[in-house]
Amino acid sequence: MKPTIHPAADTTTAIAETIRSVSARAREATITRESLLLEDLALDSLDLVAVVVELQDRFDVEIDPDEITAIRTVGDLADSLERYLRRAA
Repeated sequence: MKPTIHPAADTTTAIAETIRSVSARAREATITRESLLLEDLALDSLDLVAVVVELQDRFDVEIDPDEITAIRTVGDLADSLERYLRRAA
């Protein structure tokens, strides 16, 4: 059964938890929708892939790899995840 989430706040929280589980550098950071994944949270490309893979597994969705390259902020990632969750519903 797919987890149900409320858009925006819950998606952002799930992403923040996932980022913290993947990157020790981001564990103490304040993570908001405006946080830049690479610059503010110090994720590298492998960290970003790990975050996306973990979110895909957690929510049973498949995010288009071509879309990942355009994701710069937590909000971008949340918006993308929410689109895929709506399609899967």
